[in-house]
Amino acid sequence: MGRGETGGIAAARLEWLDVLRVGSMFAVVLIHVAVSSLGTKLGSGVWHFANISTAFAGTAVPVFFMISGALLLDSPRTSSLGHTFKHRFLRIFVPFLAWSFVGVAYFFFMGWALGHEVRLDIALHSLVGIPETPTIPHLWFMYALLPLYILSPLIKAFVDGAGMRLVGYSLILWVFFASLLPTAATFLPPHYRPLVSWGGITKPGSVVDYAGYFLAGYYLMKMKRQIPVWLLATAALVAGSAITLLTWGVTARTGVYTSNFKMYIGAPNLILSIAVFIMVKELLRHRSLGRKGARVVAFLAPLSFCVYLCHYLICNLIFQVLFRPHSVATLIAAYLVVTGLSVAFAAVVTNIKGLSYILAGQKYRRRRPVVASQLVTEYVD
Repeated sequence: MGRGETGGIAAARLEWLDVLRVGSMFAVVLIHVAVSSLGTKLGSGVWHFANISTAFAGTAVPVFFMISGALLLDSPRTSSLGHTFKHRFLRIFVPFLAWSFVGVAYFFFMGWALGHEVRLDIALHSLVGIPETPTIPHLWFMYALLPLYILSPLIKAFVDGAGMRLVGYSLILWVFFASLLPTAATFLPPHYRPLVSWGGITKPGSVVDYAGYFLAGYYLMKMKRQIPVWLLATAALVAGSAITLLTWGVTARTGVYTSNFKMYIGAPNLILSIAVFIMVKELLRHRSLGRKGARVVAFLAPLSFCVYLCHYLICNLIFQVLFRPHSVATLIAAYLVVTGLSVAFAAVVTNIKGLSYILAGQKYRRRRPVVASQLVTEYVD
């Protein structure tokens, strides 16, 4: 989710990955701003707006994994264990650890400031539990990403030796066992779900789920077959609409909001995410963003990792101190405020020596004017 290595990939070829990264950055902020409107006022205008928004924005996390897989598995340096741990793993582990501590301190302070009961033993328990439990909910992402960085040399060896045909076969198995069967289980009564469990070959939410997206990113980037944009857009629209309508249907029937159909590994979200990934690739296959567009994307793309790490606490602070969305207008306002503050925070942090590495995983570099040919995309070098 960041910047660093071209690894022989032409800058023009990377441009679409940066566009995906920036779009996913905005989408993940939207998810955490809008989700607060889904637990109350069921069926209201703001609820439906939030339901539609989170359904289509659910591509953010899968796309982030696909971007990382595309770049890491295409880089020759991924084969080096020393390079993997010294230059890559630490650049995501250090910010993860730093934000885990920040999360504990933030919730402890907010509890005190708002007059809630605060207990030092609970804070210490959260710190001790960091290896197992995120101190900030959205940091669950790092518990899947960190193992994938560790495993990346092995996955790289597999894709190099196996060839595209066997990589494709692996993805078919992953889609069947990790996505189609769990999705089918959501439509079955509990006592019939063992029919599609297959002995728990994959546990929902496991690293296997996201390793599939990691591998899919590489496969889809390498794929030469062109798919019509209209077909991809149709698939994305149908999948996003299915998520929206299924969520509304079950929620209306039970009176309780359900997120079952918004699972990142669920079949509708998988179709939506892959369609969006390929669609952006196809749209920019023979096109350029132009000088102004390239400058905007080149400015925002390196901030995406820090924005991801900081936005949840900024969102929580806005909701606690200023306002919570109660209408479509206030939800949009909250989104703009949280996004603006998160981008501003990331822009400042990444320009401060020391903090840029601790909080954003970036080595400090003096900012220079960026042109389209200088676009780079992964937190690897």
